[in-house]
Amino acid sequence: MIKVLFYILIVVMAINDGYAQQQQENKVEDKIHSFFQEKAVPPGGDFKIWRSTLMGEMKEKWKLSFADVRVRMVVEKDGSLTNLAVISEEWKPTEGILEVLLKMINAKGKWKPAMHNGEDVRSNYTVPMIFQI
Repeated sequence: MIKVLFYILIVVMAINDGYAQQQQENKVEDKIHSFFQEKAVPPGGDFKIWRSTLMGEMKEKWKLSFADVRVRMVVEKDGSLTNLAVISEEWKPTEGILEVLLKMINAKGKWKPAMHNGEDVRSNYTVPMIFQI
């Protein structure tokens, strides 16, 4: 009887260990990487042109004419963008404006995601913008 209980205990521990390892792998896969070997690249490959185009569209749509705006987002492994946030003292966009801005950015095409150890990874990306009158 003790041997049977011992074997059951071993099986339960093995199952739990496999479950814990799977959970750990899922956490690693969902991790947003801050350090990577290659950073994410916008559609077209030229960040300055991409940013300039976006700034022009934002300035026209929302009549922006102040100094400093930072758009922070997550570049997903498939190149799509999520978790958009605007960091600015002068401009506090509503959730609706953030949704429109995310659609504007995603309409420009998918990004080439960041890479680490030969694999695509999720990464934060911050776009600094200075609007002038």
